[in-house]
Amino acid sequence: MRNAKKSLVVFLTLVLLCSLFFNYQYYQVNQDHQRHFAIFLNDFHIELNNAIERTDTIINEDYQEYNSELLRLTQSLTMISHMLTRNGDYMYDLPQINELDYIERSVNIMINGTEYQGYEIKPFLNSNGINDSEEQFLRGIKNKMEKIQGQLNSKETTQVDSTINKNMYENIITENALSEQEFYTMLDAYIKEK
Repeated sequence: MRNAKKSLVVFLTLVLLCSLFFNYQYYQVNQDHQRHFAIFLNDFHIELNNAIERTDTIINEDYQEYNSELLRLTQSLTMISHMLTRNGDYMYDLPQINELDYIERSVNIMINGTEYQGYEIKPFLNSNGINDSEEQFLRGIKNKMEKIQGQLNSKETTQVDSTINKNMYENIITENALSEQEFYTMLDAYIKEK
């Protein structure tokens, strides 16, 4: 009987040690995922800020380097689109948000132009500065970015709110994504301003 109790104590001790080891490993992996998400969210926030500032510069200033600033804006928007549509590839439990290909389509219009409802929308890069139609289009994109940024910001600062988790992030992005309807509304506004 005494050997049985001793064996049981040894067995339970081993089970406890194994449990502690695996719980600690789980904790480490979870902490690592949270750290990666925080880095991703901070990088995303920085790209969002860059794109908003570049859009402001193009819209509000008589900017000498219009084409180079527009290229920097398209690079920022492309990075945002890439981060959003590929975020599931970088973090295992963060879904890809494919509705945001309208950001990339907007970039393509700025660089290549398009035809919409019989109207030619010329590439923004061919301009010597921003015209009213291009300004309307850029304001539409900027408004969406500002809505996302406003919900990601802490109430006290302009930094990322550290309490945002992956579910909150997903809700913010999907609620404020540039939808197909809004994309076409921006194109309609572009045509109306011509």
